[in-house]
Amino acid sequence: MKVYILKPYDVLSFGSLKNFSAGEVRLQKSVFPPPIIRFFHIFERVLGVFLYREKGEEKELFLPLPADCLTKRKGDGAQRVKIAPPESPPLITGDIEAYETASGFISLMDFLQNYEKGSGDFTTYPPEEFFGTERRIGIWLEKSFRNVKNVKREGEEEKEGLLYSRDFIRLKEGVRIAVLGKVHKDVSDREIFGLGGEKKMGLLEKTLDADTALEKEIEIEKDTIYKFYCLTHLYVKDGIQRSKTLTIDGLNFEVVWLFNAGVEYVSGYKKSSQEISGQKPFLEMLKPGSVIVLKPKSEGKLKKLCQIFTEIPVNGNVGEKFLSRGWNSGILTEVKG
Repeated sequence: MKVYILKPYDVLSFGSLKNFSAGEVRLQKSVFPPPIIRFFHIFERVLGVFLYREKGEEKELFLPLPADCLTKRKGDGAQRVKIAPPESPPLITGDIEAYETASGFISLMDFLQNYEKGSGDFTTYPPEEFFGTERRIGIWLEKSFRNVKNVKREGEEEKEGLLYSRDFIRLKEGVRIAVLGKVHKDVSDREIFGLGGEKKMGLLEKTLDADTALEKEIEIEKDTIYKFYCLTHLYVKDGIQRSKTLTIDGLNFEVVWLFNAGVEYVSGYKKSSQEISGQKPFLEMLKPGSVIVLKPKSEGKLKKLCQIFTEIPVNGNVGEKFLSRGWNSGILTEVKG
């Protein structure tokens, strides 16, 4: 597996997967990491989206802080991270401080060398370290006329709320988008693509080898606890509850606990009773950075980079290609420390 470095020439807009239109939602915020579907025109399969930074001689990949990383609610400004115990429920004993989920990013090196070993001794990075946000105003266009004239036709209601705002991301110097995956066969080196909303141009700048640690096999033992860190959005039929059985590349695990980084709807939006039938189907999915604590029901071997199997209640192309496109991918690690 390769890591592909994408260099945008302008600002980027990676909105959520909720349907967006002027008059209904007046502000669309950009999110990072974006859903992998934003890169399907370039990639046959996407297993994760990272930030990449070159700073002097340092070249590093960054991913969202795992959702079981906690920080004091009333801190001193710096995020001193404590990793929540992988218990059910996760109780922090011997400490009277109030904790909340930490936000930001962690380097892949710190993730593999410190977080996986149960050590909170690593640097956390706020989003401002990598990009700034610029808000721009837009206005709804009447399709027939391609102007802003509000034409009321017979039987139509008057249109309101034509103005909307969208947040754009501007990457800082030396920062790029990195995608772990496999490009389509016809994609060539240093090719230019549209990226995100409004298809801002970006260059496929170079390719890196993925960290070999992700390809390593780990022994799965019954008396050991494991964590599954979500690299992509993740869906499990009927949701994730304690004691539920999840299958990872053929091996069964029991859910001990879920550290939730948030959820959002994929492939359209949730329909209400007032909306017209026949809209796009949707799936409610966990965001990248979520952590599922697991106990194996069987023994065997698995690669650290793996996928959680699930049935998709969507007919046609979406359901058939769901896992093969990269959804439900993550890093499996043994709990230590």
